[in-house]
Amino acid sequence: MTYPSIKEWSFTPPLAEWFLINWKIETSVTSNNLTVSLKTLAWTDPSPTNPVYCRIWNTIRTITSTLSTTFNAWTNWFNAGSSELATQEIDYFVYLWWTTVYNTVYIMPSRIPYARTKTDFSTTNTNERFAPNASDMNQTDEVVVVWRFNAILSATASFNRSIPATSIIINRPIFETRILNRVPTKTNSWTMGVANGWANTIFYKYQIKWNMCYVNGSEVQTLTAPATHSIYYTAPIDCFRHWFAEDVKYVGAAQFWNGDLATCLMNARIWWNSSKIDYRMIGSVNSWNFYLWNFRNSWSITYPIWDSL
Repeated sequence: MTYPSIKEWSFTPPLAEWFLINWKIETSVTSNNLTVSLKTLAWTDPSPTNPVYCRIWNTIRTITSTLSTTFNAWTNWFNAGSSELATQEIDYFVYLWWTTVYNTVYIMPSRIPYARTKTDFSTTNTNERFAPNASDMNQTDEVVVVWRFNAILSATASFNRSIPATSIIINRPIFETRILNRVPTKTNSWTMGVANGWANTIFYKYQIKWNMCYVNGSEVQTLTAPATHSIYYTAPIDCFRHWFAEDVKYVGAAQFWNGDLATCLMNARIWWNSSKIDYRMIGSVNSWNFYLWNFRNSWSITYPIWDSL
């Protein structure tokens, strides 16, 4: 049996939500500028004779021309060049969106996977929830996630874009990142040093799943505690704090152990505090080895979910 090619179809094919026909994603870097493009299966731009079909919510759209967006160097796009994330791989979710302003399909990478309309994005290009061309959207224009790719942004002030040696492109709808590295800025009220006799394997990880961010890590330190006990770690993505009456919210619990791992010296309450994860001690203590192993916390990056915030 011989099947007709895409260009020979005389009808618009049925599609499941979020899916496309005859498409691939392409990422490229030229002069430190990143371009994300929609291509056909033949690696050509869509055209009237070789279109790409996509379903955006309840309507099937036909793409018949070049579709791409470019992120130039010298800008901290998505806050990806922060001290926490600069030079680290970041997973980006790519949306297609039908703009009722211009009656056409736009392509929009973003760090968040849960958006549905313009109200979920920011129009500030250094914001973590930024989406390009969002200023051209009506408030009710709907978007769909269709794929994911990874990229790196260098630190200030050049903010050069690059593609990792292992480029991972997922050509299907996906709503979570891989487990990624971060380098949080840590501030504390202790005098800190390496705990003698204990291996200090330090790592910090995070993962975004839909509208939740999960963090974990490990470190061993010697601490001399003053009257006020707190450690702050900057977070890989901010909480949507305007839902809260205040910036500080309780999000979980932790324990601080002696270097021999036999004695829990102090309990801690974990708070969300102005874009930082705040570990607050309960009680008082003098000098001891601080063992924070595989600490795991999560918080909503959209709205309060009270059993996890």
